[in-house]
Amino acid sequence: MTPEWFDQFWQLHWWAVLGLATLLSLVAVILLAPWLAALIPADYFSAQRKHGIQRSRHRGVVAWVRLLARNLLGLLVLIMGLIMLFTPGQGILMLFLASMLLDYPGKLRFQHWLIRRKGVLKGINWLRAKASAEPLRI
Repeated sequence: MTPEWFDQFWQLHWWAVLGLATLLSLVAVILLAPWLAALIPADYFSAQRKHGIQRSRHRGVVAWVRLLARNLLGLLVLIMGLIMLFTPGQGILMLFLASMLLDYPGKLRFQHWLIRRKGVLKGINWLRAKASAEPLRI
């Protein structure tokens, strides 16, 4: 049986950890979102752009490390976007940015569906403007 003061301290400790995690994710989103949005080529959604799976010419360790790092970053952004769907933040925009980073089947179709949602294109172009990148063309 634990003393009452210990239980109260433990509950306060978890609230502090949750508050710190929320604050850190907010700062990460503020810093990361414009940079990630600026990485998208302006003609990515245009009809003239040919989409295909681009395979690296180098199939060595460096290519695998890049692929792993990009997917891990995408997973982190995806988790932050899912959290922001239920807390203050731009959850849909972060999910879009995560979809750009991750590799999965049906990626292009999902991205085209998502970019046509109300406010998503406007939000992405707003982030791109903050990073001095030209707007996306659809």
